[in-house]
Amino acid sequence: MKLFLCSHLVTPNIKQDFEQFVGKSSEACSVSLVITAANPMKDKSWMYRDIEYARELFKEVEVFDIEKMSSHEMRSQFMSRDILYLNGGNTSYLMKKVRERGLEKLLEDILSEVVYVGSSAGSMIWSKSLEIAQWYPGGEEPGASKVPGIGLLDFQIFPHYQEGMLEVIRENKLKDQEYWLLKNGQAMSYEDGEIKTYGGEIKILPKE
Repeated sequence: MKLFLCSHLVTPNIKQDFEQFVGKSSEACSVSLVITAANPMKDKSWMYRDIEYARELFKEVEVFDIEKMSSHEMRSQFMSRDILYLNGGNTSYLMKKVRERGLEKLLEDILSEVVYVGSSAGSMIWSKSLEIAQWYPGGEEPGASKVPGIGLLDFQIFPHYQEGMLEVIRENKLKDQEYWLLKNGQAMSYEDGEIKTYGGEIKILPKE
């Protein structure tokens, strides 16, 4: 299983790292882009910009909303392309739909052949807890802490990190959780238990 988890998109500064991880140029990659996390959000202008960016970066991009797909359709569509890309938006909503629509149970099979790319919420769902989404500055999601994540990672990912957010993070973080604070332009990869980071040193807040 190969995961490439970004703060926000595969930005130009990590494009080469991404291509080395995937094993081919981005211009040669076909992508299933899932935009379900944006469904609850009123302003979707950023989502359309993300789709446009993906279409400039990759060879082929097909956009999907898993709310409208059966398990059979998800397996068939997502296994027919090089990359399964889950974009950002509402993290707890995305996780609920990944679980309710049956994608969570399909991931092991799909990702035996396909590389997973996450952006923002699409990265956060791989943690055991989505607690960050409960109090994320400017994007609070009431009840998010009660929604379990996929649980592959034993730390939480905080996307779009800026230095001015550190005090709020320290005030809200749980003592028994480790936090990886990813700035835009940073990413991490996971492959068979091995984790690598890209885009400069990532700030980590350890368990207390």
